[in-house]
Amino acid sequence: MTSTLILLLILKPSIVFPGERLLVQEAESQPPHKLDENMWKNREHIEEIIFLLQSSHWPKSLQKQSTPEEIELGQVLRQLNDKFEVALELVESFQTKNL
Repeated sequence: MTSTLILLLILKPSIVFPGERLLVQEAESQPPHKLDENMWKNREHIEEIIFLLQSSHWPKSLQKQSTPEEIELGQVLRQLNDKFEVALELVESFQTKNL
């Protein structure tokens, strides 16, 4: 096999499932060139994580916390939420000061 053929086989697009299209588009797009764009993207991700860590978005079985493991997991998720809240405050503060 020639090196060109091998390269074409490696670069051949793989099957992309419907839920993966957005990820592929983001991976193939140009990265932001400005610090501000990166900060907004980070802020967006942190806000989404905080949203998902709210107990109302947990599985129903975890919301009930009927076992010691579920109670412990709930505590860990709350601690993670607190850490992301602090991170969000830091990003917001940085953005406010650097407008």
